[in-house]
Amino acid sequence: MVIKLVKNEIKATAKSFLPVLIMTIIGAVLAVVIVFQMKDVTSGLELTTFGSIFLGVAMLAIYAMIIASIVLTYKALIDMLYKGIYKKSAYRLFTYPASSTEIFIAKTITASFWSLVSFGGIFAIYFGAISIFFIDASTWRQITKIFSFLFGSIFEGNATFASFLIVLGQFTQTILWVSVLLFAGSIANSSRFRNNRGLLTFVFFIGMYFLILIMSNLMLPGSGFDITSIENGTGGGISNSYQVISLIKDVIFIIISGVGTIWFWNNKLEVLN
Repeated sequence: MVIKLVKNEIKATAKSFLPVLIMTIIGAVLAVVIVFQMKDVTSGLELTTFGSIFLGVAMLAIYAMIIASIVLTYKALIDMLYKGIYKKSAYRLFTYPASSTEIFIAKTITASFWSLVSFGGIFAIYFGAISIFFIDASTWRQITKIFSFLFGSIFEGNATFASFLIVLGQFTQTILWVSVLLFAGSIANSSRFRNNRGLLTFVFFIGMYFLILIMSNLMLPGSGFDITSIENGTGGGISNSYQVISLIKDVIFIIISGVGTIWFWNNKLEVLN
């Protein structure tokens, strides 16, 4: 049932993320234009006054497009995780032949999927648009060497395993903020609150995330970053064990948020359209 719910959710919410793709592609086209202008300058060609103005305006436009893409992504995610649950189709959603647990898992998977796809797409499209025309093979080799050095300096232990932990950490962080937002929404839309539920959801979300940060600092003293070992050239500062503990911490908070959301849905939910 969860797989069916996820498929339906992805199909139903795809249109909401279409503006993100359009905005990102427009920004990427502007990025390509700027790269060609920059190539002319570096090749010794004179840049006209109009060209200079166009270059500056195009740069501002790209920054605006990136910000707009990010804002649209968050808007679409919030619409899906709040309005899509409590406003647009609340009665239909909670009358599905599915348990609250299945609905929570489906919503979490769908939101995490779109979050990773959107932000990954924004980065890939812009970076690809610039790198294809501006970064040659020798530059790529230099970039690879720099990142390899930085990676070896910051992280200790097996590099492949550390890379895996970093990627996995991004997944768990995404799932964490989604589950916390669902938890905040479930509390704000319980029978205890009847007014300003959207505002309360935002307040609860900020409060919960702030509390998680405090508890994380208690569970993981320090940053895990040992600057002394880097200065002495004795290895990386962030150990794999620290990253593993951080992952476990995220999973614990995800479970707590999930259990809390499901309990409120089952016992305290009150839909007010």
